[in-house]
Amino acid sequence: MVFEAAHATGNTSVAGVSWTELPGYGRTLSGVTPLPATGNGGANYTAGSGPSLSYSFYTFNKATSLTSYISPSLNANGLDRPLGFAVQIDSEAPQSIYFLPPAASGQLPKAWDGENGFVANSIVTYATQHAVNPGAHTLKVWMLEPGVVLQKFVLGK
Repeated sequence: MVFEAAHATGNTSVAGVSWTELPGYGRTLSGVTPLPATGNGGANYTAGSGPSLSYSFYTFNKATSLTSYISPSLNANGLDRPLGFAVQIDSEAPQSIYFLPPAASGQLPKAWDGENGFVANSIVTYATQHAVNPGAHTLKVWMLEPGVVLQKFVLGK
């Protein structure tokens, strides 16, 4: 099951910050990013407390993984604030995702460049594990840091 990031069934804003579509951005339909980037005084959010996107879905099969497709971006928030977001299915605890490998200040993260790197592919993928049984469900995506651009999510085995 594939969820284009722009096809959310709900978009909850917090302190004037909400997810905004960037039409034509990335390798898929579009991207979504939390704006304004300086909202919340430039501070981050904890998992489950910030602006969120919701995706209602129904599955006939069990699923165990969710792969997030994220636009590559360098971390401009400082070494103590890596780019990240959180995902949650139904009432499970949100799982925080920090998708770029750490790099020393002034250095590029591993797998950033090269012919098969994040930039060449215009995508970074990150898989999380979930226990999804057949039935109706809700995927929630939570903002942790500004600057993240999400493109799509794929739920699978």
